[in-house]
Parts: sequence; structure tokens; C-alpha cells
Amino acid sequence: MPVFGKKGRLGSRIELLTRDGCVDAVVEECFLETTTIGLRLQRVGRYTLVRNGTSVLARRGGDPVRVKICSRPGMETAKAEMDDLAHVDGGHASRDRVRRLSESQALGRCGEPITNTLEDPNGN
Repeated sequence: MPVFGKKGRLGSRIELLTRDGCVDAVVEECFLETTTIGLRLQRVGRYTLVRNGTSVLARRGGDPVRVKICSRPGMETAKAEMDDLAHVDGGHASRDRVRRLSESQALGRCGEPITNTLEDPNGN
């Protein structure tokens, strides 16, 4: 992100998120790989909802769509993985229809999910 430094000089602002156990290694890399002579550190917290995953077949002959199911206070919601919808032919309207169908199916509103595991190669 571009910023202005002392005397109106153009600089860059870089923000990094890391786990507590990696802070020293990340700081060392920042000093090795940049020209900076100082870093600011700030600890942040995070709250997450309980979530599970499933895969559904929203279209006959289509690929499975992974769906995250979150337990919110008083209700459950579903969110389809956008990466799985990127290959749906027919533009935005078709992707949106498959997304809504996948989310409804994952919540049990129509049909049955084909698996009950969330397979995310990134571990999210």
C-alpha cells in the first residue's frame, strides 16, 4: 500500500499476519529482504464460528461443490467454495444458481449431500 514518509518521500506499507510462534522468523526475514530499519508489531485476536464441511452435487453430471456450514447463534448458514464454482459455464447467473442450490442442498433443504468432509488443500 503506497504511503508518504518523511519529507514527502513515497514508501510502502506492508502488513503481515503470522502465528505467535513465527514472529521472530518473520521479523528476521523482513530485515533481510527489505531496506527497513524498523518494524511495528501489534497482536490481534480472532473469533471464529464452529464450522463443518460437506460436498454436494448441485447439477446432474456436474462436479462436486464444497460447502462450509457455520453454526451461528440460533441458526446454521452455508457458504459454497467460490473456487469450485469458477468452472461453471454460463456466466454469473449460472454460477449464482449453482451456488444457491449447493448451499440449500448442504443445509438439507433439498437432496442429500454426497460426503460429510471438507477437503481444503490450504487447511482452511
